[in-house]
Amino acid sequence: MDVGGSQQRMAAFLRDNQDKVVGSWSELVAAGLRGRISPQEVRRELEDLYSLIIRQISGTDEHVAGELRAVLDELSRSRARDGFTPSETALSVFSLKEAVYELVAESADLVPEYIAFSRVIDDLSRSGYRVFPGWMPFPCPVFEARGRQCGAGEDRLAASPADRV
Repeated sequence: MDVGGSQQRMAAFLRDNQDKVVGSWSELVAAGLRGRISPQEVRRELEDLYSLIIRQISGTDEHVAGELRAVLDELSRSRARDGFTPSETALSVFSLKEAVYELVAESADLVPEYIAFSRVIDDLSRSGYRVFPGWMPFPCPVFEARGRQCGAGEDRLAASPADRV
């Protein structure tokens, strides 16, 4: 399989279905955040992110990776300041897979492209944890025993499996 052609094909599919995907994605995220952000704000954030993801997948823009990381980092920081958990923030990215799958499931010939797309989304979702230092709404005895503040200067560590995505 031609990987570059496959990515181009998926990017074209995402562009052609942007309204459907972003609409479904926004609904999934808004439901998961239980009304703590307005549906309009969620959609605005996701439209910007969606455009960058399409550029990333198409592979035609060598600078988009940095822009995408910056947007994801800012989304994570903003959500952390507003009291959202890392899991809730990751939902914002992971839900894109579900929104796209709803359409791809109707086109079995896009399954290989969807698998590659899914891997990209998995990688993007993990990047959000890098910006959660200092965010711990509960005591963290592991860090305290080491004489450090919970999460200070380190990747976000979850205290229980329920906090991990």
